[in-house]
Amino acid sequence: MKIALVNYTGGGLCGGSRKYLRQIVPIFRADPRVDELSVFVPPRIDMSACGPCLTWPETSALRGISFIRRKLAELKPDVIFVPNFWCLGTGNVPVVVMIRNMEFVTMPFRRNSTIDLMRSVLRRILAPRECRKATRVIAVSDFVGHFLEKQWRIPAAKIDRVYHGNSPVGDASLFAQPAALKNADSRPFIFTGGCIRPYRGLEDVLGAAADARVRRHGVRVVIAGAVEPGSEFYKRELNRFVDKHGLREDIIYTGSLNESEMNWCYEHSRMFVMTSRVEACPNMALEAMAHGCRIISTMNPPMPEFYRDSCDYYKAGMADELALRMDEALGESEVQREYKTKRAVEIASEFSWKRTADETLMSLGRAISQTRRR
Repeated sequence: MKIALVNYTGGGLCGGSRKYLRQIVPIFRADPRVDELSVFVPPRIDMSACGPCLTWPETSALRGISFIRRKLAELKPDVIFVPNFWCLGTGNVPVVVMIRNMEFVTMPFRRNSTIDLMRSVLRRILAPRECRKATRVIAVSDFVGHFLEKQWRIPAAKIDRVYHGNSPVGDASLFAQPAALKNADSRPFIFTGGCIRPYRGLEDVLGAAADARVRRHGVRVVIAGAVEPGSEFYKRELNRFVDKHGLREDIIYTGSLNESEMNWCYEHSRMFVMTSRVEACPNMALEAMAHGCRIISTMNPPMPEFYRDSCDYYKAGMADELALRMDEALGESEVQREYKTKRAVEIASEFSWKRTADETLMSLGRAISQTRRR
């Protein structure tokens, strides 16, 4: 089949999107079912690791759409795959879109900037319409699939659930200690990460760090991730909490970390905490499990869908409950800890990028077959 993989955005590509492409594109190119693969990426985005890519002139988002559609008309693909909700089709060519971000759907107004609020509202209007226009929709978890069916009224027969994959852990000797931790003392640390945005719920882990039950263990909290534009007010709120409770020596913000540095943090942390209010298919959940982390997570969906019985759960927003879970985990025996960590590794092994690519190609094939039958 001839595939056009169109990564259309009005700006750049987030870290998760880049990781997805770096994993999925080489597998697509090597698959005998794929006769031709054309990959579109936004201007000034270096995806050379994926081989030759096409881009549109750096002018405006609308002109970018026009360019893509003209190019698609020239390429004449059998199917167009858009790893977000934009249904950029041409004529009768089937289009498969993917929903891999649920922040704008479930909590668009929580402490976000005015620009982010406007973007969320626009996406909430456009995304259901684009999904209905598409030939098929890929949901990256059962949680997303059920939402599409129940809330957006997308027919279940049109939805394919395809989990993201997970990479092997690799050689621990190649992991790199983040610069922000090189001069820190040797206290054990609790790790959490992801871009610093309101939906991440980082106030929970700060609240738990201020709790006497956690402080008595002498641990610190390491938070990986950059402050995204529009989330500066949220970061100032976090800083005010840290100052109010005297946590300056107990909290380390590392900024953005590369894969090697993230792996180092997973391997050396005392536990990994997931405080997000919502996710679609949380890559960090899969990574933390693959490293055998001791995990505590919110019980918000889809976290239990992935962690299952490998972690302890707390109710989002309840920092005192998180502190209790952390206190229990920090005080448990090695035998108790080992059961959870081994279970996490076992679950993580079920997720592979090869499987993701294979199931995605099956979905694209179904879209082609549907269109031909019509």
